[in-house]
Amino acid sequence: MKKHPIAAVLLSLALTLPAAGFVVAATDPAPSGFLSDYNHLSSQGPLTHRYKGYADKTVDEHKVLALYLAPVALFPADTKFEDIEPGLVLESLTYLDQQLRLRLADRVSLVNSAGEADSSMQVALTTVAAQPAGKTALDLVPLRLITGPIKNAMMGKALEAVVTIEMQLRDAKSNAVLRETLHHVSGKGIGRSESKDTVMSFEALKPALDRWLDSAVDLIAPKS
Repeated sequence: MKKHPIAAVLLSLALTLPAAGFVVAATDPAPSGFLSDYNHLSSQGPLTHRYKGYADKTVDEHKVLALYLAPVALFPADTKFEDIEPGLVLESLTYLDQQLRLRLADRVSLVNSAGEADSSMQVALTTVAAQPAGKTALDLVPLRLITGPIKNAMMGKALEAVVTIEMQLRDAKSNAVLRETLHHVSGKGIGRSESKDTVMSFEALKPALDRWLDSAVDLIAPKS
């Protein structure tokens, strides 16, 4: 989990928005380096399901029929999320990978190598964290008790589980980028900031993972 200056945290606490499944971040997650170009991402999707995305002008002409899906990974591979148990991260990765394959298999043919495919897809989990519920500014906070001025500002704030998931679709023959997306997605509430019982769980993360899965599958292989 990335730390932010106190001033930025206090400023973000003043911003409120009714809770939505997809969080539109006024301050976007710092680029993880997974995508090819973060500058070409723009806000896309309906208001309550906004995300950052890029689509090549030829993407609508490119039919995904045979897809190579690389294992869903953590990026960077050695990332440690503050206060998040490694076992919970592994459970989330496993769920994303299994469900993505299951849902895509209903719409396209999944193949075992990029050489057999017309398209290749990579997915990375780049944030697992907590943030004040309904915030528009990305304000990731530790799950343990917060001290000093930040604690006073945060006292009693409801927290929710959030994930950031990045996706890249390429033409398997030319290796050209066809689509890139960055979703920062909220799940269930996990408690309040002053409570020692506030704990991240898979049950809180699962709705965020499912919302991303629904969006990703529809983007890659829309129902005909």
